Amino acid sequence: MNQKDGIYFEMKNQLFLESSKNTIMDIYNWNYTMPNFLETKYEDFMLDFNGTLTRIFKHYGFTSTMISTALRIAAIHNIHNKDQKYLQKNNHITNKSFDLDKWKTYFSDSELKHKFWGVYPSNIFSKIGYPNILV
Repeated sequence: MNQKDGIYFEMKNQLFLESSKNTIMDIYNWNYTMPNFLETKYEDFMLDFNGTLTRIFKHYGFTSTMISTALRIAAIHNIHNKDQKYLQKNNHITNKSFDLDKWKTYFSDSELKHKFWGVYPSNIFSKIGYPNILV
């Protein structure tokens, strides 16, 4: 299928537990008021890996020494520390340029925007903490 049809399929597909729609709706339906949980975004990790992990570790009561050790251990998983060869051989890493706004280009198409709003709730962006760029 072409790219536009593929994106629409991903928006509405509920066939598998891990489908895009199920994942997005799980995020939408999440209870964001539970104090035992600290919500973070993909962008947080991409823009400030150590700062985001530090915030998480502090939330869960790590001491300064524990945080320092945990950051050293986590450093090997920071995608920004990976070379191009590693990125190229790992097909699950689809945004090798680390462009956080790449997805917005797909929705410059008014038909896809219209289809998006036919699938998802009108308050989806505000509920999950993102600006609504699909107006």
